[in-house]
Amino acid sequence: FTLNEIISGLWLGSRPDISAFPVLRRRKITAILTVETNPLSLCFGYYKTMFIKAKDDWTQDLLDSLNRAFNFIDQNISKGILVHCRAGISRSATIVIAYLMCRLRISYQDALNKVKQRRWVNPNPHFIKQLVVLEVAEFDTALACRLRDNKVLQKELKIFCIDEFRSFVILVRSQLQNPPNDMITN
Repeated sequence: FTLNEIISGLWLGSRPDISAFPVLRRRKITAILTVETNPLSLCFGYYKTMFIKAKDDWTQDLLDSLNRAFNFIDQNISKGILVHCRAGISRSATIVIAYLMCRLRISYQDALNKVKQRRWVNPNPHFIKQLVVLEVAEFDTALACRLRDNKVLQKELKIFCIDEFRSFVILVRSQLQNPPNDMITN
């Protein structure tokens, strides 16, 4: 079990087990957000917990879970919160990066760099694309979900280069805001 404080009160780490209790107490962590396929065991009943069921693969979408996660983090950051997945590298890192983007109003790259100053992370490419969509949506999760669901954008999710993908998302966003008469946007 490992954890790192990313900003005051917000910890990112791997899945804790019962041996983590002393570390969690020393760090004054009172809440745990699990972003994984299985929730924590009942022995963590002392902590305020939230579970977001998520796989670490290209089929998983985290955009729909962001507002719930952000509210839970906001409610508990002053008392110490751990956000974790199995290894603390991809799923939970994506949630923490998205949180920093939205709360600090910074780009995906700036948020990633901020997290990497404290912990080695490596969100999977599908999660990175979701974070780019969130950035282009100017941190509006509802707009990010609309962009994600756009049929034109869905066909382009295979674009690997993040800058090329960002440019395409910007184009789709402009068309959502000012659709041409002959274009179906959804």
